[in-house]
Amino acid sequence: MAQPPSVGGVEHKESYGLHRSLVLVGENENIAIGRNSAFDFTTKFPYRPQLLKGRFKQANLITDSNYKNEYNKLIIKVEDDKFISPQYIISSTGTHLYDHDKFNVHSSLMGVSFKTGGSYVEVKIGDAKYNFYSVEGDLIVIDGLNKENLDIFKLKAEIIRIALAIMSGKFYGGSCNYVTSVDENFKQINGIYYELERGSIVSNRRTIDLITFRSTFNTENEDYEKEIKSIDKGISPEIFSALCNALWENENLLHAANLIVSGMGNTDPLQQGALYSVALETLTSTLGDAKSDELKPIQEKAISKQFIADLKDVLSKYQDSISEGGATIIRKKIDAINTPTNRDKLAKTFELYGVILSEEDKSTIDKRNDYLHGRNPLTFKQTFELTQISLRLHTLLVALLMKSIGYNGHIINLDIQNYLTDEEKLLEVLSKEQKQQAELSKSLEKAIDNRDLKMRKK
Repeated sequence: MAQPPSVGGVEHKESYGLHRSLVLVGENENIAIGRNSAFDFTTKFPYRPQLLKGRFKQANLITDSNYKNEYNKLIIKVEDDKFISPQYIISSTGTHLYDHDKFNVHSSLMGVSFKTGGSYVEVKIGDAKYNFYSVEGDLIVIDGLNKENLDIFKLKAEIIRIALAIMSGKFYGGSCNYVTSVDENFKQINGIYYELERGSIVSNRRTIDLITFRSTFNTENEDYEKEIKSIDKGISPEIFSALCNALWENENLLHAANLIVSGMGNTDPLQQGALYSVALETLTSTLGDAKSDELKPIQEKAISKQFIADLKDVLSKYQDSISEGGATIIRKKIDAINTPTNRDKLAKTFELYGVILSEEDKSTIDKRNDYLHGRNPLTFKQTFELTQISLRLHTLLVALLMKSIGYNGHIINLDIQNYLTDEEKLLEVLSKEQKQQAELSKSLEKAIDNRDLKMRKK
């Protein structure tokens, strides 16, 4: 700054106008900064040298096109020691060479390097196509194969990452680097748009996991060919695209998916349950409305219409004995009599989409009201049990959402898996089992001794 503002070293960004949109003017390029993008802001005014330090949540090169109708690319560097690539879950569409030639070269045990590129998944959302893949084990890339405005591409790129998170338990976000070009091969970059979006959410709630699935079922089992082989495969690009399209076209489904992602990123099982319960209400209500006729107790429209008319005739006979307000209330209840209860609607929606609920599932769903009304479904200290409720709700939500878009594969029961991964609970279960075995052994020995004693008396 040639002439620094005359302020006394205050820490408020408003004192320097940093809350407004800014333009950083350079010799070759100009950078635009969005409103209220400055954070981690510090200053040393009026000391010498006079410094302003801070970070920006958003910054972009100023371009002639203003990021309209161009090819777009998103690149995110991921910090996850158990990184899950899209190719680990979704079947590959094909292979391609990367823009950066270093990524295409792979060494071999023979000491010879091969230029092979890498695999990608093609995702279709509406009329647009996108290549979705990872590079080097820590880069997530989404390539737009059609020209579109950057703001539309950003929304679709987030939906693609949310869809992956539903299956993998991991949402990759944070520092998002968008690159635009008028050339589909990105031989010349036209714009760079940086945005610090919501951070990555890294959990163990992976519901689509072929390694776990295959380790559970033996391929030599006699039932494998008949019952298991058909679902022993990754998610197809078509099914993944169907999920992305469902989230893109239906705001309520996207809201439910975001609640699932937020739930798995929360460490408090009570708050997880609350988020999942809202997601459950949203998801079943939205999907139930799509099959509303099948949810009605009386599905024949003519019978339903006559039934309601008969009830109103009965009401008219008592018209003089009921207040006007009371009659209005009863009339509304009669009009809504052919609708299921909220509990029945929840359970029935699962069944309509092919998700068979166990009694334990129904019991878990019933606990949603405790969360929604601020009550603890269990005592606060029962952390493991509360987590089990949360995990089962998560599993049910993902199963219903996946079934609604035509998925017919495996879903990992997270609450069952938790018994195998929680060391303390596994030790507790094993201890109980050993205790029961010891008691059974003593009972058996006692029975044998009693039998021997009776034999000697004879």
